[in-house]
Amino acid sequence: MEVQLWTARSTLENSQNMAQTIPTIINLIGQLQKQSSEKDKLERQSNKIKKEQEKRLKAIELATKKNNMKPQNIRDNLLARQPQYDVFISHASEDKDNFVREFADLAIKNNINVWYDDLTLQ
Repeated sequence: MEVQLWTARSTLENSQNMAQTIPTIINLIGQLQKQSSEKDKLERQSNKIKKEQEKRLKAIELATKKNNMKPQNIRDNLLARQPQYDVFISHASEDKDNFVREFADLAIKNNINVWYDDLTLQ
């Protein structure tokens, strides 16, 4: 009889422990599913970015073959198209009439390539 009582008590304690553990397990499963879903989403985004990069690289390769150009030549060609400036003039609008225009003109007269909004922006 004592063995049966001990077995019944042990079974009851195990049932109570399981009742407390099951919600925790369910919560953990939910968290794992959410993380898995987020991981899948990130992988899809990563794959999309990789495909886009590959597509761009292929386009560059085709352009270089078509024009018989090397990547270094393309870079140099792009840089050559961009104007180079020695000085960038940043100023407050209220200083433009009193100082900045005269300063920019003086710099240009001294062979300094100036980026100045009145001269550069059209």
